[in-house]
Amino acid sequence: PYLASTTAGPVLRKAMLERRPVHAEYYAQPRQEWFEVDAFPSNGGLTLFSRSTTQRRKAEQDLQDAHRRLALHLAN
Repeated sequence: PYLASTTAGPVLRKAMLERRPVHAEYYAQPRQEWFEVDAFPSNGGLTLFSRSTTQRRKAEQDLQDAHRRLALHLAN
């Protein structure tokens, strides 16, 4: 039920309706974490596999910030 209220909800509904695997990423406000989920149609509904992507997202942001600082430093 919780996932239905996240940005992953429409993607998961699409998997149910179209009976095909989907991938989505969403922010879990209660935990203040980012997750990605893979959903696969099954006889009983959907089989979900999820994992936290918070650390990866932070590392990507840190890398982008470092590139910006380096570009500014080289431009001056």
